[in-house]
Amino acid sequence: MNLPKKERRYQFLREEKIKRDKEFERIFLIGSRKIGDYFDLIFLAQEQKEKLPLRRIGIKISRKVAGAVLRNRFKRILREIFRHEKWNLQPNTDILLRLKSLPKERAAQFKILRDEFISLCRQAGIWQE
Repeated sequence: MNLPKKERRYQFLREEKIKRDKEFERIFLIGSRKIGDYFDLIFLAQEQKEKLPLRRIGIKISRKVAGAVLRNRFKRILREIFRHEKWNLQPNTDILLRLKSLPKERAAQFKILRDEFISLCRQAGIWQE
């Protein structure tokens, strides 16, 4: 694994965030899916354009799931999980997370979602150790 300097290793870079609706739609239509209890993981290998291999993430949460405050909180939690675990993912992979429901145990929400993220990535074959 080719890791950057220690002080930059856990940063969430601007280039790592999927922003455009066109990119979300492309991943959603042609990407492979793994379904979990709390979210769906949709992933797609991208062609390498830049020098650095990027792993990118996009997060979608329906308005039906919760109010705006909770949706934003869970987006932050999922971004934080990605930020810590991105070096275990295959390079040049786009990941789309669609949150379906929220964990009820408030104290263990981070751990529950992190465990499911790792489990789905392993099932998808994009997890490397």
